[in-house]
Amino acid sequence: MMYETWKWSVNIKRYKRLPPRVGRVIEKALMKTERNHITSLCGHNLRIDTVQREFIYQGIHGHLLGCNHDIQDVPPNWDDMNGKMMRKIILGKTSPEYERVVNQFKASLPQFSNIIKVERIQNPFLHQQYNIRKTDVERHMTLTNPVERELFHGTTNSVTDAICIQGFSLRFSGKHGSAYGQGIYFATTSKFSSRYTD
Repeated sequence: MMYETWKWSVNIKRYKRLPPRVGRVIEKALMKTERNHITSLCGHNLRIDTVQREFIYQGIHGHLLGCNHDIQDVPPNWDDMNGKMMRKIILGKTSPEYERVVNQFKASLPQFSNIIKVERIQNPFLHQQYNIRKTDVERHMTLTNPVERELFHGTTNSVTDAICIQGFSLRFSGKHGSAYGQGIYFATTSKFSSRYTD
């Protein structure tokens, strides 16, 4: 399972632990690409919003929270998760973080002057996964200064939510480009990645 325990709440103030078998049902639903997933639980329909981590079951509308006891600290600039497992935070146009992202984007696409918004994706589970992989790579590298880069990825609106929740997956690859075979492609410039957006 992605998380050691799953909890549910109606008001996001007090969460109650769910049985492991229910957690497995939830995680199976979260692996689906559609936002609204309906499955069966104890003979009743369980409707799960895989983006907002909300559910409807026997007339009860509540929130879901996945927990790991050993989850690492999140970056200090993150906003409160408010009981959600993934949040999209719209950055203020005067914030240094917004300006840094826009400058990186415009470096190869200066003609894009109308930027609607810049969002920070906050997903503690994916952040933890990244740090674990990063530590493993550093352990096997022979270079004294490991290379870590911020790259661009072009994709369609239909899979952006799934990527934000589950991370990059080969299940979404190959829709727009597979010049070197099946894989997940990144680019050093936004101009190159923009070819694969819609």
